[in-house]
Amino acid sequence: AQATVTRALVRGSHELAVFADSEGTEATLASIEVRDTESAVGTRAFGGGIWAQLGAHLTVRDALVLGNRYAGISAVGSTESGAPDVTLEDVVVHSTRESECAAGGGCPAVAGGIGIGSYGVGMVRATRFRVIGNDLCGIQVAGMADLDLTDGLVADNPIGACVQREGYDLDRLSAGVTYDNDINIDATTLPVPSAADSLSDLPTADDR
Repeated sequence: AQATVTRALVRGSHELAVFADSEGTEATLASIEVRDTESAVGTRAFGGGIWAQLGAHLTVRDALVLGNRYAGISAVGSTESGAPDVTLEDVVVHSTRESECAAGGGCPAVAGGIGIGSYGVGMVRATRFRVIGNDLCGIQVAGMADLDLTDGLVADNPIGACVQREGYDLDRLSAGVTYDNDINIDATTLPVPSAADSLSDLPTADDR
């Protein structure tokens, strides 16, 4: 499947706002706002802005991803089913909140609060970006995933870069990138998502 979306506002969704899934899926989003996504009604978990998984290819240009929950932009892959490839250009990810169920420590496995995340065997490249004021991590890379940052700002997050891949080359996160956070780069062991066969298969608040 192929899709191109331009000059669009996606606002007030639940669970996930934009979902690109599986090999053969190619999508381009340009001049778009994805904002104020809330957690799923039943589980009170997730609420991500843009989620690409498995073999999907996604390009996002000139975008504002604001006030979503769990993660602003995520790429989630597996060795069995394929690696998503996400390219971000001129993107702002701001004020990503934790899942609703995280209030009072209720669901640590799916709390989130991440600006941009790459997981499993995902691939994310971000150029001319700003990741600001998210609840936990500005960016997160985990498993065997890849994340390359160029010419951007990661600021006003508790942790700027949550790095959960052993031996990861930190130069890949710092080419022309300014960090101004409580902790700029930290090796963490935070929970990370796995790919889902469908939205209904996403981990829930009970998976903790």
